[in-house]
Amino acid sequence: MSNTRCQSFNWLLIPLLAIVVGVLTMRLGVIELYLLFAYTIFVVAAHVHYGIRVVCLTFIHLLESASVNDTLLNRTQEMYF
Repeated sequence: MSNTRCQSFNWLLIPLLAIVVGVLTMRLGVIELYLLFAYTIFVVAAHVHYGIRVVCLTFIHLLESASVNDTLLNRTQEMYF
């Protein structure tokens, strides 16, 4: 993981840019607050989804490596015992 690099562009910035441009050009007023609340909920949901996917993929990887190790362990036990 030490060689892992982050993406150069985050797609979550596109809706924020649209909100900022909308607020600056149309003077949305109170609607700005509701847009930012909705955007915050969207970003939190995206981060939770990402975290769940990372945990699931890590779990699957650990299960696969454990099953490979179990088969190697069984072969080793058959050869020596």
